[in-house]
Amino acid sequence: MTVHFVLCDSCLVKYQSLRFDASARLTLSYEPFNCILWLDEHPTGPPLSSFDGDEYTEENYHDLQEHQDCRSSILRLSAARAGLWFQGKVPDRLTVLWPEAQEKIPEWPGFRRMNLRDYDSVELRECLDELGLQL
Repeated sequence: MTVHFVLCDSCLVKYQSLRFDASARLTLSYEPFNCILWLDEHPTGPPLSSFDGDEYTEENYHDLQEHQDCRSSILRLSAARAGLWFQGKVPDRLTVLWPEAQEKIPEWPGFRRMNLRDYDSVELRECLDELGLQL
């Protein structure tokens, strides 16, 4: 099954506007990624979270539902990068998605973090330990 990278116009603009920040904080995201990420890699609000800020409303929940395809693409992009980190290659089912994402959001900060060994730190080791992973 071929998996494509699909973002609506709104999410595409959000992801195209992100820029690499060498000082961005590394964190472990249980939900929705169950992986390591840096805080400059994703915007707030849809497609990944149901609201901006502290207030949850029915309208915000609707926004999240409206962006399910976008959310799926971003989660798969994260899985593709994790494949590179831990297996040395993009998983076969995501080999079409990966170059499509690079074309659509070429400045995505995650494309600058292709080798976890470049980020050896206490925080990284703690996150990997929490996930039960090793480099």
